[in-house]
Amino acid sequence: MEEPGQSESEQVTAAEHKPEQRADLPRPPRAYGLSWKSLDGFSHIQFLKVSYLVLLLVPFVALVQHEAVWLPEGLRRMPLIFRLVYFSSLLLSLANMIYQGWCPPIIKRFDSPNDLYHELLKIKALQSQYLTGDPGLKFSLDHCRKNFTEYNFLYPFARISCSWFYVCGGLLFLVVVALQVLRLFGIFWAL
Repeated sequence: MEEPGQSESEQVTAAEHKPEQRADLPRPPRAYGLSWKSLDGFSHIQFLKVSYLVLLLVPFVALVQHEAVWLPEGLRRMPLIFRLVYFSSLLLSLANMIYQGWCPPIIKRFDSPNDLYHELLKIKALQSQYLTGDPGLKFSLDHCRKNFTEYNFLYPFARISCSWFYVCGGLLFLVVVALQVLRLFGIFWAL
């Protein structure tokens, strides 16, 4: 397409800089925000490491509390806060286990396709230094982007269930925090 007021060399230069939609690059899925990389930030939350301990301690405390016949009847039942903390920890632990089990290693290891490309460049440099006769490894930035995007959206059922467990567990934990704040101000002491 010619635009008025542009010389032929300007038109060629403008055509060279237009981004082309390549057929071999995958199109991002509709649920683009729900990728393994978007769930990666949740896997680094320190509370998830404590949630495994809570999963062990709360049932133990409940058992001791239930079996302690010397306690008054009102103290022998499990408080609501403990129940909510337990189910929050259970959901967050399930989400973390799904992430650790189903998320592809390439997504866990690299933050972006550029990091993957950078690592492959290091491998190529070592290959050319030590294996001079081996033509071996061939790759490009498009290759890295294509594979990274492909792996980032693998296992849709696992991604969706992982995100739901993170959301539900996080909401339950926020309810626990809100109830504790209310208890701090003297409301809902019985919880």
